[in-house]
Amino acid sequence: MKADVLPVVSAPSRPVSILLIRTDKIGDVLISTPVFRALRSRFPDARIDVLLGRHNASMASALAGWTIGSSVYDKSLLGTIRLLLSLRRSHEVVVDMMDNPSRTSSILLRLLAPAFSVGFANGRTSPVTHSVPVPDRSRVHIVECMTELLRPFGIEPETVDRRPSLPGLPAVSAPASIDILVHLSAGKQSLWWGEENFRALVKDLRTQYPRYRIALGSAPSDRSVAERVAIACGVHVLPSSRSVVEYAAHMAQARMIVTPDTSVVHLASALHRPSVVLYAKPHADRMVWLPYRTPCRPVIATDDDGIRGIPVDRVTAAVTSLVAELDSGAVAPGSSAPEHSPPVA
Repeated sequence: MKADVLPVVSAPSRPVSILLIRTDKIGDVLISTPVFRALRSRFPDARIDVLLGRHNASMASALAGWTIGSSVYDKSLLGTIRLLLSLRRSHEVVVDMMDNPSRTSSILLRLLAPAFSVGFANGRTSPVTHSVPVPDRSRVHIVECMTELLRPFGIEPETVDRRPSLPGLPAVSAPASIDILVHLSAGKQSLWWGEENFRALVKDLRTQYPRYRIALGSAPSDRSVAERVAIACGVHVLPSSRSVVEYAAHMAQARMIVTPDTSVVHLASALHRPSVVLYAKPHADRMVWLPYRTPCRPVIATDDDGIRGIPVDRVTAAVTSLVAELDSGAVAPGSSAPEHSPPVA
C-alpha cells in the first residue's frame, strides 16, 4: 500500500510532537501498542501523547512505560473546553486511529487544528492531510490494519514487531502459579456466557484436571459472581486489582486463559498467553479479533444471540485441545505463534 510521507520523516531527530486519538476501549489501546512502540523507536526525542477516553483511561500507566503521555477526553462540555485549551495546536501531527468513520474523532481532529493529520481513508467526514488505505478487514488482522498508520511516518509495517505488548507490569503477590485462569466478565451483555455455564465449565475442568490450580478472574463489577462460582467449585479468585495493568500482572502468572471476547483477549496476546476465547457470530466483512500471533482455540457462536448459547462441552473440548498442545511441548506457555487453531466445532 502507498501513503504520502509526512515532512517530519526527513528529520527524525527533530523534536516533533505527535498526538494519537484512541478514545474507545481498552482493547483498542492494546491492539494499537505496536504503533505506539514503533513511533517511539523511530522518533526517540519526539513528544508523543495519546488522547484516551473515559473507558480506557486506565491504560495511561502502561503508555508511560514508553515515555508516552496521555490526556483523557470525557465528552462533557467543560471537559471538552479544557481539552481544547490544553491541546489545540499543541501537536504538529494528529493521528485518528479509528478504522471506521467516527463523528467524535472527526470533530476532535478539526478542533485540534494540527499542521498535519493522519487517518484511514474510510468514508471520512473530516479530511486528513495524509490518508491511509484501509486493508480488507475480512482478510487482514486488526493489529496489522492498525500498523498501516505507520506508513506516513516512513515506517514499513512489515519491518516492525506487530505483536501487542505491555511494558512495566507491576509486581504482584502470587502464592502459586495458575494452570488455567477463567475470566468471567464481558464488555457487553451479548458476550455474557452466564454464571451457570461458568460453574459447569469449572466443575468439568476440576474433574478432568484434579491437580491443576484453577483460578477465576473478573471485572470489579462481577466480583460477587466470581466468588459464588469459586465457592461452588472449590477454586479461588484472583486478588482485587486497582487497574487493568495490575490485573494483567496477575494474568501473567497463568499458564493459559479462558475468556469471552473482551479486552482480556488482547491482554493475553500482549502477555503471550495461550487462550480459549468465546466469540459471538462474526460479521461477514470482519475477521474475528483473535489474539495476535498467540496460540488460541476460538469457540464461535453459530447464531445471532451472542455467546450464551455456546454449549459447555464445546468450551471444555477447546480447553482439552489446548492443554494437550501445551503438554506436548508443541507450544510453550508464554511463547508466540504465527498461526491460530481453527474454531472448535
